[in-house]
Amino acid sequence: MKKILLSFIIFAFTLLILPDGSVAKAEFLSKFTVLLKDGHQKQFIEEVEKHSLAVSYEIKELDLYQIEGKEKDIINYLKSTDVIDSYNKSTFYTPEKSYLDVKDTVIKNRILNNDSPSTLWPHQWDINKTTNNGRSFEISEGSKNVVVGIVDSGIDVDHPDIKNNIVEGSINLVPQDGFNGDEPNETGDINEVNDKTGHGTFVAGQIAANGKLKGVAPQVGIKSYRVIGSNKSESIWIIKGIIEAAKDQVDVLNISLGEYLVQGTIKHKDGSITSNKAEIKAYKKAINFAKKNGTIVVASSGNDSLNLDNKKEVQDYWYKNLSEGAVGFTGKLLALPAALPGVVTVSSVGPSGELSLYSNYGMSTINISAYGGDFRLLEKYGPDSWISENWFRNEVILGLAPNGGYTYSLGTSLAAPKVSAALALVIDYKEFKNPNQTINYLYKNGTIQGDRKQVGQGILNVYNLLRN
Repeated sequence: MKKILLSFIIFAFTLLILPDGSVAKAEFLSKFTVLLKDGHQKQFIEEVEKHSLAVSYEIKELDLYQIEGKEKDIINYLKSTDVIDSYNKSTFYTPEKSYLDVKDTVIKNRILNNDSPSTLWPHQWDINKTTNNGRSFEISEGSKNVVVGIVDSGIDVDHPDIKNNIVEGSINLVPQDGFNGDEPNETGDINEVNDKTGHGTFVAGQIAANGKLKGVAPQVGIKSYRVIGSNKSESIWIIKGIIEAAKDQVDVLNISLGEYLVQGTIKHKDGSITSNKAEIKAYKKAINFAKKNGTIVVASSGNDSLNLDNKKEVQDYWYKNLSEGAVGFTGKLLALPAALPGVVTVSSVGPSGELSLYSNYGMSTINISAYGGDFRLLEKYGPDSWISENWFRNEVILGLAPNGGYTYSLGTSLAAPKVSAALALVIDYKEFKNPNQTINYLYKNGTIQGDRKQVGQGILNVYNLLRN
């Protein structure tokens, strides 16, 4: 029952990793991600051209490349060269479908037709709890001296609630024609950052909305790094977003995205062995790159109700949901970038302060928690009463939608940006320069204590954070 309700209501957060080669173009061409040994870029490019392959994406700062061609030609090349540190078939994400299904239209109409601007703030139960009914705004709302980068699906640059917060420098990292050339509306224009899914806009509003709705830090600057196209995304695009944001030296980087990668080997039915080694190493290098550039990285923990400390539970999840033609794996399944050292990883709690029914958790991964919504009332009353009697207002998150609109959603993706905003407020209000100092101050002063394996250092409370 829980899984059915979750699919009914979750937005597009949990990203499934599948082997490439499942669409028309990939019938003839494959993509591999390769991580080079240091100092071999020139030789690599020469070798790729010699073997009639093409570089389809690159992150020079990490010596990370994606090559494209016939799979047998790629394999022959990879076996012949000595410049490669690690490689594997490129991985991609398929976001879940609409988060409120057919009920979505009903809820949107209630907001747009029945709610005046003066009534929206009372419906933001999550921001009210986080800010002690707005009392934190009396201390600080932040400023554009501090910038939060958002690696996501882009942003509605004209939304009245956030357009004044957007600072110069937002970029698009989705290549021309998008995923596997199947998204002709993707131009590859670096300036095309408009959000086509709504996810990035919703996330941005949790940080800095300053209109009919309020974010946690309504005056901070935000900058978008668009890495999800109209339909799908790739690991290497996400990693590129981290690098570009770190190069821009954004103060805080929010990544409300996540995937599961195998740190080890994957065995397939035909006896072949693959891995996710190149992407995992690249993620680690990207997080270290961000840290060296003074950027704090915040990530959502995921929405699969998993105890990430429970190896069997995580393995069972892989076999049921992610194996896709594989018969097993050895090693460890990692939730990335959430599980990496140096990342502030956020779980979600509902209005009761209990861990959200969908939220991943685990002592080894979770650092802090924030309000991301729940569906306990949905389970209690059922979908019809949940809508008709307005129970949804008490546990789902009200936020921004593209084209200047408003809607509801929930997930750890909406908990993480609240933490990103809180870190931005600390940097601005306390004038901290050291990322570790900022993070430790947040944990010590900006939390309400709870079960460590579920909420880490505690549940975010920005009023406590700023008044200390």
